[in-house]
Amino acid sequence: MYCYKDGNDCPYRDTCKERTSDGECSKMCLLFNQIDYMMYRANIPKLYTQPIKLQPANDIDKNTFDNLKMIKDNIDYYVYIGSNIYIRSNYRHSGKTSWAIKLLQNMLHKSIGKPGKREIGYYLEVSEFFRDLKVSFDSKDKSMEEIEKIIRSCKLLVLDGIDEVRLSDYERNYLRMLIKKRIANKLSNIYVGRKTGGDLINMVGDDLAYYMDTAIPIVITQEGGNING
Repeated sequence: MYCYKDGNDCPYRDTCKERTSDGECSKMCLLFNQIDYMMYRANIPKLYTQPIKLQPANDIDKNTFDNLKMIKDNIDYYVYIGSNIYIRSNYRHSGKTSWAIKLLQNMLHKSIGKPGKREIGYYLEVSEFFRDLKVSFDSKDKSMEEIEKIIRSCKLLVLDGIDEVRLSDYERNYLRMLIKKRIANKLSNIYVGRKTGGDLINMVGDDLAYYMDTAIPIVITQEGGNING
């Protein structure tokens, strides 16, 4: 088991007709084992491995949530055409990360049982990634090489907190080359952040700001303060 203990922890437990009260149903369930492994490979934080229920905090965000739900329901199409999405809000705890992972979750669900060896998706917390990358350089640890391979080639990459801390020149160049190549290969990206315009440029640089704020076909701005979930 990677993310789930047994059938009682399964994300499908509320709708599954094969569920048993002792959770032992997971041992012979292909669906359980597939989604368990896929969530693990996608680096989804433990807090977000269960279905996420989100509601707008006020009427201002109702249309935003309707748009996000439409994207979620058709996420496989958006990924197929190589869409890039920037989920932005000026507020903390507004549901940005929850929505980004909800889209990634649904892409995983829609990919179960389908052929193909490419990694489906990956969640990347940007500051944490660069901290781990630096440690791997200092310790000559090779474990980050597998992660770098995944983020270069997965169908859907979530870059969370991309403008949370001002990026160094090295970090800007690293992400610029990564995203430029992904866009060229029609691989989808979901950016999660707070800033736009000059403030965004100051944090991530001109090139990344261009990808996020100018050249992205789907920009969803959440407004209205705290959003439940």
